[in-house]
Amino acid sequence: MGKTIVGNDQALASDILTILGYGLSGNIPAAATVLVDSLYYETDTKILKQEQAGAWAEIARGETATRLAQLAERGFASLTGRATKSQMEWTAAKLLLGAGAGADPTEISVPSSPTSGSYAGNSTENRAIPHGLGVIPKIVFIQNATNHVGAWIVTGHAHYQRLNVDTTYATNDPDITNIYVGDTESTAEVGNETGRTYYWVAIG
Repeated sequence: MGKTIVGNDQALASDILTILGYGLSGNIPAAATVLVDSLYYETDTKILKQEQAGAWAEIARGETATRLAQLAERGFASLTGRATKSQMEWTAAKLLLGAGAGADPTEISVPSSPTSGSYAGNSTENRAIPHGLGVIPKIVFIQNATNHVGAWIVTGHAHYQRLNVDTTYATNDPDITNIYVGDTESTAEVGNETGRTYYWVAIG
C-alpha cells in the first residue's frame, strides 16, 4: 500500500484507503493519530497527502490532487470500495435499499417492531388502547387471558374478526396511536368485558 502518483492524471492505486478528510493545511491531524495510509486533501495548498510511516507525505498537488480528491468523494464507494462518512449519511429513521449494480440505493422507512401489552376490560364502547407503533397497525391479535374465551384479529380496518366465529364486529378505525375495542352492540364480543384481562400484539 502507499503508492505514489506518477505523472499527471494517472489513476491512484486501488489499494490506497479512502480520503480521511479535507480542509486547510493548518488543520491536518497528526499523522500518528490516523489509520495507516490515510489521505488528506489540503484545500488551500491543493496538495494531497498520505500517511506513510507515521508522517504525512505529499503524493500529488495541483489539478491532479484536486481531481483525485473529487473522484474519491463523488463516488458512492471510495477508491477502495469504502464509503466516506458523508457518503453514508441519509435521512433519520430510514434504511438504504440496494438497487443493483450501477444504480443508486433508495431510502425506505425502518420497519416498526411489533408492540404488545395488556389491559383490563371495562365494558365501554370504542375504547382507545395505545399501541405505540407510530404507524397504523396492519394486524392486531387480542386474547382474552382470563378464561381464554375469545381471541380476535384486527386487520387495519374497523372490523374485528373473532377466531372460530364467522361474525365480524365494528369499532373505530385503528390509527397511528390507538386500536379500539368494545363493539357498539356488545363490548364482550370485541375484547372489552369488565372483569377480563386482555393481551394484545400489534404489527405495523
